[in-house]
Parts: sequence; structure tokens; C-alpha cells
Amino acid sequence: MDLTEEERDEIPPADYLHVYNLWFNERAYEEIYELFEPSSTQGITLGEWLDYFEPLWGEWYVGLESLEKVSGNERRIAYVMERTFHAAEGMTPHTATQEMVKRGEGWSLILREDQAGEILAYQTTAPAPTGEIVSCDDFVT
Repeated sequence: MDLTEEERDEIPPADYLHVYNLWFNERAYEEIYELFEPSSTQGITLGEWLDYFEPLWGEWYVGLESLEKVSGNERRIAYVMERTFHAAEGMTPHTATQEMVKRGEGWSLILREDQAGEILAYQTTAPAPTGEIVSCDDFVT
């Protein structure tokens, strides 16, 4: 599914959530970040988002098992997603509610508090850079 800026307004909310999950498997984390309502990502920059997901590249495969609308109106919709995270250590089932809000003619995801909390907690526990400077001469053979 092509999610170019011009076509996003035409994508139904349920399909939007399918794309969100499929893009995890494509490691398209920057594109996923752009699917979120900007007001819900104010506390997390794109850089922090990418820092959190970069170690997972190639480690996860996400299967979307079911998607059920639980509430909504013409401006806001909530879905319950049942997903399975497949990794080297095994499978982990995960159920979450994902809300979407209509912005103009299109839909945007809401970054949930639990998602934001995990990303912010990772940022505070991430190892600080060593500050080691590598000389270009180190790569000359």
C-alpha cells in the first residue's frame, strides 16, 4: 500500500493500523513516526524514537492477529490490536488499544502513554557515549 502524502487521506483507519504494523517488519520506523498525531509525540523527538527502535532492527517480526474496533465516532476511533512479537527468544503475544484521531480529512495515530513511557525510560537508561574519537588514519590500510 502506498502511503504517499497525497493518498493518506483516502486510507480507512483499520488499513492505517495494518500499515503501521507491517512497517515494523520493514524497519520503516521514521515513516511510522510520521503516522502519529504530532501533538501526541511532543515529548519524544524523532531521534529518541529511532534510538529506541534501532536495536530491534532485524530482531522482531510483528504479526497482527486481530484488529477490532471498540469505540469511535467521526473524529476519534479506538481499536484493540492483538499482535505477536516474534524474536530469537520466542513469541510474545501482546494486546493493546490503539487510538486514532481525524486531522483534516486524514487519520493519525495517538502515541499511547505506555509507548511513550517505554521510549523515555530507555533514553534515561541508555549508555552515555564514550566520547572516544576515532582518527581517519585508523582506517587507512
